[in-house]
Amino acid sequence: MLAIYDHGYRIQTPLRSLFQDRSVEGLTEPKHSRHTPGSEEHLTDDAENFFHIDPEARRKQPAVSKDAGKAYEETRQAGKPKPIPILSASKVMTSPVQTISPENNLRQAWLKMEEHEINQLVVVADEDRALGLITRQEIMDHGTDSTVTIAVTFQKRMIVAAPETELPQIATIFVNYPVTAIPVIDAKDRLQGIITRSDLIRLLINSAHIESWA
Repeated sequence: MLAIYDHGYRIQTPLRSLFQDRSVEGLTEPKHSRHTPGSEEHLTDDAENFFHIDPEARRKQPAVSKDAGKAYEETRQAGKPKPIPILSASKVMTSPVQTISPENNLRQAWLKMEEHEINQLVVVADEDRALGLITRQEIMDHGTDSTVTIAVTFQKRMIVAAPETELPQIATIFVNYPVTAIPVIDAKDRLQGIITRSDLIRLLINSAHIESWA
């Protein structure tokens, strides 16, 4: 499940109304069919002219034994690759999350990002409620030595995921919307972790070992 948080509170607003969708619109169905009217019926009539199927011949065909059918199915399945398990947010998120208070200034936020080699911080209130995000780029836009407080610059609306949100849903958000990180928040509004674009890239690179993540 995905949701929008505004100033630390869940709001019932569609994602598209708050974040510009940058995905390409899906192709529409063609208005006219490539088949001409009656073409299928015409092919059927022609087939009957070329072939005569004896109903008795079908009854005379030997039945395939259950053992032979089972052996065939086992052989067919043996050549198939194992399906990749669908991971949830709780399996790939980074935890604990690096956070900062809105009363801190941009320089303090920059130094913390440099210390931990990260590109964003979750802004939290005194009770550790996630209020929003501050990114490296936003700090650079104002100046890394700026004493402006985070309260007037951070992103107060953010897309968040639940611990059980499946990874394909999260990947879709990164593709369709201009977000760099998605905090993971449980049903009691507690910050559990964070997933970034970099996390997904690392996951793709290490996809050969993805079974061990599930």
